[in-house]
Amino acid sequence: MISEQYGTVFTNEHYEKLQKVYSIWICPDPAKKRRNGIFRYHTVQDAVLGKAYESPDSYDLMEVVIVNLGDADRKSDLEILDLLNTLFSLSISSETKKNRLQKDFGIAMTEEFESEVQDMCNLGKSLIDQGIEQGIEQGIEQGIEKKNLSLAKMMLRDREPVDKIERYTGYPTDKLKEIAKSIGMTLSA
Repeated sequence: MISEQYGTVFTNEHYEKLQKVYSIWICPDPAKKRRNGIFRYHTVQDAVLGKAYESPDSYDLMEVVIVNLGDADRKSDLEILDLLNTLFSLSISSETKKNRLQKDFGIAMTEEFESEVQDMCNLGKSLIDQGIEQGIEQGIEQGIEKKNLSLAKMMLRDREPVDKIERYTGYPTDKLKEIAKSIGMTLSA
């Protein structure tokens, strides 16, 4: 984000025109001990020896804010967290979200805003679906890898020809040598 300012915020060597950037991460399902917490990370000068001569404006150019959400059904110490917990909750319906936004936070439900809330609800569901899909794909890949490894070991123990093992498992000779070594054999190609 800082380097993207070149050509828009500053040009040539005018780095003094750099503006501070913020990266805000919203974590919908953090560890229990981190729930309903907001943490800020930024650059701090620590003079080990000598007197500090730079002002924070010249080096503290990036800040990360991590917002750890909690349960939408429990109040937190900050209203903004309660609002975000409601908006990003995967356990409450879009209708309940709209009602809470109106009643608890005084947000008028215009057609445009109602549409945006619906989009956010759909975004949460699509992120879950995408995560499940990726998990299934990874599981399939791991299963295939396990099967190929098991097949290679079995064929090596049965002293099958290397070209046949390569054809059935897709492993190159170098990989088959590693597998053979792991089961106490040497591969004779």
